[in-house]
Amino acid sequence: MASAAALCEPHPWLLPPRAQGLSYSGVTNEEELLALRVAPFKQHSKTLSLFVFTRSMAVLAQNYVYTLVRFAGVTNYVAATGSPEDFQACLDLNLPCWDAARFIPNLRLNASDEDSLHGTKQYNAITWWKPRLVAYLVERGFVVHMSDVDIAYSTKPLWASYLRYIEDVQADAAMAHELGRVKDYGAIQFGLDVQANTGNYAVLPTPGGRALMHRWAEAALLYPSLNDQQGFFKLRNVTLGTSHDFCWMPHQCERARAWADDGSNKTGVVRLYALSSMTHFPSGCLYSNTGREEGMTVDPCHWTMMYVHVICRAGAGRKTKNLKRAGFWFIDDSEILPAGQIPRCKPLRWNYPHIEDEFLRLHLVRTSANDGGRKPVVLLLHGFPEGWFSWRHQMEALRDAGWCAVAMDLRGYGTSDKPQDINSYRMRLLVEDVVGVIRAIAPPDTGRVALCGHDWGGMIGWHVAHMYPELVDRLAVVCFPHPQRFKCSQMSLEQLRRCWYIFAFQLPWLPELLLQAGDYNVFDAMFLKGPTACKRPGAVTSQQVERYKIAFSQPGALTGSINYYRALLDESTRNPDHSVQKALQRPLTMPVLLMWADQDAVLRPPLLRGTEKHVLNLRVHMLENCSHWAQQDRPEEVNRLLKDFLLPAASQ
Repeated sequence: MASAAALCEPHPWLLPPRAQGLSYSGVTNEEELLALRVAPFKQHSKTLSLFVFTRSMAVLAQNYVYTLVRFAGVTNYVAATGSPEDFQACLDLNLPCWDAARFIPNLRLNASDEDSLHGTKQYNAITWWKPRLVAYLVERGFVVHMSDVDIAYSTKPLWASYLRYIEDVQADAAMAHELGRVKDYGAIQFGLDVQANTGNYAVLPTPGGRALMHRWAEAALLYPSLNDQQGFFKLRNVTLGTSHDFCWMPHQCERARAWADDGSNKTGVVRLYALSSMTHFPSGCLYSNTGREEGMTVDPCHWTMMYVHVICRAGAGRKTKNLKRAGFWFIDDSEILPAGQIPRCKPLRWNYPHIEDEFLRLHLVRTSANDGGRKPVVLLLHGFPEGWFSWRHQMEALRDAGWCAVAMDLRGYGTSDKPQDINSYRMRLLVEDVVGVIRAIAPPDTGRVALCGHDWGGMIGWHVAHMYPELVDRLAVVCFPHPQRFKCSQMSLEQLRRCWYIFAFQLPWLPELLLQAGDYNVFDAMFLKGPTACKRPGAVTSQQVERYKIAFSQPGALTGSINYYRALLDESTRNPDHSVQKALQRPLTMPVLLMWADQDAVLRPPLLRGTEKHVLNLRVHMLENCSHWAQQDRPEEVNRLLKDFLLPAASQ
């Protein structure tokens, strides 16, 4: 069972100040701290994520760390501080703190409000501190990720994304390109008007990476009136001898690499990428003064998003406001604390105490806040091999109908925890996950939710309703029979033949190997072009299938999802849980809607027979010309049925 310290990894400031039990507790020596925080990633033995901590940006830093750990999957980070006051405040928040003031050029960062320094020589000196820190680490063989704290991350894996992007073209670093500076993207390689944003980047300890960071760090003496980003741009002036070259496309990077490797050049190759928010906002800023972006938000789980960066606003207050407007603010900063205290902010979303008490982190997505518990809540459970995203159509429709819709990634899926042992997927544990979520999100006056599950989510939903009927107001199941009907003894030979994959999944490691073969081509077959594919053209697009592929390419995801089937067969044959089986024998009394797809290639309609013996208030609806992926194949019909079925609960 995980410790409280491990549980608080995304938000260590919730522990008492200077708490013991963290791996770095009490460690202030530079060498010891770096040795503790460095982590290997694939062929790289030393990777480290770095950000600068100041008291004036303490709340922004908490939102930054929370998203960095929780969503981007980075735990090997260090907070660099530049004054004794900031160092002590950093330690009070239980962050891994590095007293790195000696790297600030010419002066120390004093205790005054950083907001008031913007654009001054002192501010410029502070910005030059960052490349000097990175240069020091790169020279020592570290792969370094450096970031400002006015950034919030999405659910893309940060280290994998950066390193794949850099190494695919043999570059030395990657930075965001500030769009709008270059009209001709084809001229990006050698155009001197190309500008990079230095607020979030990664650099390798290659000869080119070291040369790049050395020249950049030393440029503080050349350009004391400029900040580090302006100086980085100046370094590309060919009359002074460039320190780096930009590229974007692979063929551009190939030419840049050849030029950089010329013995007389000794330069680094920086591969540029577009800021994620550029695909959602008409200007480089999240929100400009024109008002064109009013009302715009970004889905933190959108497949195009890696992070959001507030690049056009100075001051912690303005930056915080923009992150909130964009939908990338995940902590509660509403409490006013006495002067002199550092705020300690609790997570606002996707952090449920009842779940974390059980030491398992589950990823949940809400359509809206619950207005203090006044809205009815529906909890949506996905199937194999999907995730919360499979309910995207229903979440929007239910929100518009006045519900607070919550979809979760079951354990083993998405960004929820992925235990690797088979026993972690026994039905009682899967049920307890859902029960913990229900107790955390149910309206306090009723303590109940409407529950809706598809495929494996339906299987779990049936069990929750039988084992904890007091928590379920009504149950909707899509394309999964009652568990008493889903037994080998109840199936025809034809149905057993269609369930062949359940038996194949009992093999160790081979199913995982086959599912990832050919860039996870089995997902294309399941959703797009095989016998199980959606019947409605465009019901699931290749881009959406790519999203599933990315999710299942994460460490442990394939084994976690397949272990559902391994535990199922073990529990139904060798090691049954008799208390679970006893609960299934009690008929359900709450209203139950069972939606079935007539063209489901695996689960055929005869499995419906006898369901009425286990459900006293049953409604069955057959979805015509519909595949197993019913809520995606026939979203409008499923939405209508759900809203009609849930309406009585909403009016109570």
